[in-house]
Formats: sequence, C-alpha cells, structure tokens
Amino acid sequence: MPDASFNSTKAIWFIIKKLSILLIVGLIAYYVYSTALNITNVYVVASDGMHELAAQSLMQDASTPLSNYFSQEIIDNKQFLISEKYSNCDIWDFKYKLKVEPFICLPASNSITITATETVSKIDGEAASIDGVSQEVPAWDNAKYRITLDKNSKGQWIIKKLDVIEDLPDATQSQTIKAIASPTPIN
Repeated sequence: MPDASFNSTKAIWFIIKKLSILLIVGLIAYYVYSTALNITNVYVVASDGMHELAAQSLMQDASTPLSNYFSQEIIDNKQFLISEKYSNCDIWDFKYKLKVEPFICLPASNSITITATETVSKIDGEAASIDGVSQEVPAWDNAKYRITLDKNSKGQWIIKKLDVIEDLPDATQSQTIKAIASPTPIN
C-alpha cells in the first residue's frame, strides 16, 4: 500500500512547479508587453511631436499645443519653433516624413535618446510677392536629430531635448546632383 504522505508531497511539488512555470511565463509576457508599449509610446510622441512642430513652423497653426509633446524648456527655446522664413508664406499642405532608427525602451526606462531623420519633401503654398515679384516658398531645412524623451510625473513621454546631428540637403537638390553625376555617357 503506497504511503499517502508521499503521494500528497508529490502532488504539492507538481502544483508548485506548474504554478512557477505559469508565473515565469506571465512575467515574461508582461515584460515583453511593457517593452512594446514603451517603444510604441516613444515612437508616437516623437513622430507626432516633430510633425506638429513642422506644422506650426510652416503653417503657423497652433491648433495642438506643443506642451502635449515637448517640455517647457524646448517650447521656450525658439530655435526649433515657428520659423521666420515662412512668416510671409501661405502654406496649405506639406509632405512630411520622420524616419526613426530602431531602438529598445525597457519597461523600467524613464529616459531614452533616439535618432531620427526628418524630411519635408514637398511644400504646397505661396510666398508673398515683394515689389510685385512673386517669390518661391523656401525649402525646408531637412535634418537628422538626436531626440531625448523623458517620462513625466504622469507616466507620459515628452521630448526633453532636441539636438541637430546633421543638416541634410533637401530632396530636390539631392535628385539634381544624382542626375548630374550620372556615369552614363550622353550621346
């Protein structure tokens, strides 16, 4: 006749092992979910914030407050805000792209620095005429940025620091250079 205490001990260890495995799988799933959530939130704040900054610079449209995306320090620093070169322009649309380089943002992260390339390849609008001569809308200053985001006291990501790493030529200039530098002989 088998010992009853031996069978109950085996049953308890079996249950403990299964619960431990479930706990570990649950913790891993939570960690992966939290990492994905942080990556998504950082990406959305960076891309939406930079797009809104460009929209306010080009169109002088302050429908969305920049404080939703940027710290007060950046808002007070007029370097990145409403560009004077578009103050005499009537812009109604623009083609904007922000390419964020891959990054990892762990669940315990309260700060992250990412690298992103901003391009405005097309601006639809009119510049005010000077002395009866119509002017062209100035090209956007495309650039590569180092963007530092921090979590605020509410757990929301905001852009804390914005540094220009490199100025990039606008898309039309780079296309012209490629056409001129073609190695194919012209007959």
